[in-house]
Amino acid sequence: MENLNSTVKLKVVGVGGAGGNAINDMIESNITTVEFIAINTDQQDLDRSKATSKVLLGRGTGAGADPEKGRSAARDSEDKIKEVLEGTDMLFITAGMGGGTGTGASPIIAEVAKSMGILTVAVVTKPFSFEGPIKKITRLRIKNLKENVDTLIAIPNDKLFEIPGMNITLLNAFKEANGILKIGIKGISDLIMKQGTINLDFADIRSIMQNSGIAMLGFGEANGDEKAKSATAQALNSPLLEKSIEGARKILINITGGPDVSLNEVNEVANTVTAKAGSEPNLIWGYILDEELEGTISVSIVATDFQDNLHSNIQENNNSKTVRFAPEIKKEEIKPLSSEEEKQQKSDIFSEKDENQKKDFDDEDEDDDDSMSDFVLPPFFQE
Repeated sequence: MENLNSTVKLKVVGVGGAGGNAINDMIESNITTVEFIAINTDQQDLDRSKATSKVLLGRGTGAGADPEKGRSAARDSEDKIKEVLEGTDMLFITAGMGGGTGTGASPIIAEVAKSMGILTVAVVTKPFSFEGPIKKITRLRIKNLKENVDTLIAIPNDKLFEIPGMNITLLNAFKEANGILKIGIKGISDLIMKQGTINLDFADIRSIMQNSGIAMLGFGEANGDEKAKSATAQALNSPLLEKSIEGARKILINITGGPDVSLNEVNEVANTVTAKAGSEPNLIWGYILDEELEGTISVSIVATDFQDNLHSNIQENNNSKTVRFAPEIKKEEIKPLSSEEEKQQKSDIFSEKDENQKKDFDDEDEDDDDSMSDFVLPPFFQE
């Protein structure tokens, strides 16, 4: 299939061991629309990389699973990073957020790209829940990464347990995760770079991805009479998605299929995705004709700019708590209570069956043992 836009430079950076493995899988699957760069603190890992460009951080001995070492090595190598990113229009950063290099260096690479005005999308994996201490450190680094990228797609490794097939091997599970990383990058890059029936230009992609925060990614492929419906359902219900696309205000859809894909099928995909978002999102879609996919349709979805992104900055884990703020009270709203009003207010606090407690709540006694003696609830608690 012909590449359409040779003026736009797209690059993929694989950071650390997991990121390096991910881009090796992409290179093996013959993705030709982007340039691949491997960045690592481990010289041996870099030697095994199939990327055309390689950047060694530090002395080449690795980060020893210490994110601070990875961060420091990247900070010391900023000039190298800038050099390899020169001329880039859009950058994908892929890494495993759990090791030393991927976790520590990725936010620095994103920071450098941001300073160069590059549209940057990070597609990363989160560590397993059982990796306790690592997970706590990773949460902070992901927050740092989010602050320096336009869009962040984070796939929890725990979701690998939800992949159909109880006996899936560890190797296949991680290949599945790498496959999702590949789909996200290919789905976006193909819409810009491949010759299609309905193409998107770089400005379209930027309008969806720029300053959009957390994003969700899904992919589906099907054939048969209801292939559009089935492929869309797969994309919207991928086991590796952290949440649904509900609330997304920007959505990008890549529909790829053979010459038999009908207008009704394209319409079904778009309408189903819009309905799932539960709002009226800014939806941009493209269609790429692939003669080899006759009878088959594939759908990839990137949903961004969620309405709850403000809350996600606070509620970063399941243990977060919701904080309610008391209404503002103006001075003129607080009026002294008469004796009768004060007694009535106290009486209302207790039900009839708590009469014994009410007897102890008495301002007129001389006993200082009353724990609630002389206590008056502010008016806003009575609402």
